[in-house]
Amino acid sequence: MIDLRPKQIEDLCELKQYCGELGAELVIIGACAYQHHFSNEERFTSDIDIVGAFELDEFFELEKRLQYAEWSQESPDEPHRWKSKNDSYIDLIPAGERLREQKKVIWPDSGYKLTLVGFDHVFELAEQLELAAELTLRIIPPKVLMLLKIIAFMDRPSRSGKDLPDIRGILERYEEGNTERFNSDVVLGAVLPDVSVVPAFLLGLDLRALCTPDERKVIEEFLSKMQQEEEHWPEFVEARPTSSDNPEETVHEILDAFNKGFTDSN
Repeated sequence: MIDLRPKQIEDLCELKQYCGELGAELVIIGACAYQHHFSNEERFTSDIDIVGAFELDEFFELEKRLQYAEWSQESPDEPHRWKSKNDSYIDLIPAGERLREQKKVIWPDSGYKLTLVGFDHVFELAEQLELAAELTLRIIPPKVLMLLKIIAFMDRPSRSGKDLPDIRGILERYEEGNTERFNSDVVLGAVLPDVSVVPAFLLGLDLRALCTPDERKVIEEFLSKMQQEEEHWPEFVEARPTSSDNPEETVHEILDAFNKGFTDSN
């Protein structure tokens, strides 16, 4: 469940109305999606990440409506970040079909660029979510969240403090409680070292089936980057607490299980 204030609900209703007038669908991604899918875990976020199915010209029309409604852009350096009149922070990413084909969006005034690799899955696989009696939006499933988190990290490693803890969390908790999958012949045949790495293995399987060649390449590059000699390795190990006496070995086992599902299974 996503913990939203009444004013945030009000702002999302307003945003949905404007986007509906432009014929653009909205989908929740990012930390709010993580909070929803892993609701029994503490995960606070002050902003809401939203993807809209509109092109840049439609986005600029939306900007006019938001400005008229007393929304403001926080910084020209981050033109996707908006602050509502109720002080809600919403990161709004345009990702229309043409932009997704280009695999990126570039704001013409600032030159600010965001990758849209993987964003086709956002609209293909998003699920309906009732956030309040008066508000229903769509939200990405965990496997798409993982893909976008890895892509975001590889695109901007400098923001690793946001992405690496969530990547670790999804690796450790994916499909937890799904007894049928945990006891499947595929899992039993994988000869994994411990049941604790089954979530990572299953996530690897599902991303293997999901990914396009371009997306697969990004995940392979991520796995190469998460090596002991790489600069982000200590941060990845420390991204989540563990009771293990050897945290590095534990994280290696998790990544090995993920890699096994992603690369070795039929």
